[in-house]
Amino acid sequence: MKKWAYIFGGFLLGAIVALSSQSTFAEVQSIVSGKEAMVDDASKTTSKIVDNGKTLTMYDTNDTKRVALGINDVADMSGFAFYGSDKNLKGQIYSLPKGFHIIAEDELLIRSFGQTTVQGDVVFEGNVKFKGTVDFSGAKVIGLK
Repeated sequence: MKKWAYIFGGFLLGAIVALSSQSTFAEVQSIVSGKEAMVDDASKTTSKIVDNGKTLTMYDTNDTKRVALGINDVADMSGFAFYGSDKNLKGQIYSLPKGFHIIAEDELLIRSFGQTTVQGDVVFEGNVKFKGTVDFSGAKVIGLK
């Protein structure tokens, strides 16, 4: 059974913070089970943020994990994981020692309302579809038969 020490106030501006003395590192929660913290007075919604020293996890009003920001020292990586209201992983953004990954579990949309520029070598694996005009006027095109 976890023993909790309650601290009122502090840097979370009046939120109730729970520190567990039973874990290897302290776990901080923005609200304690059974207690509510108003996020929006109009909708009366509640949510919480849990910090266990290596991961900062945000939960929605149904206490479902929605976003996690974490560090993995063994793999030398850090990043975000995004979850849907169905509790399934929806996507990840993370860094590795020699790379940066953006992964979508389903569709991925990259949108710009201005020009989008990709610098560096680009490799397409799989099928590629172009919609609209493709302008090669300023390009050196090789390998076409």
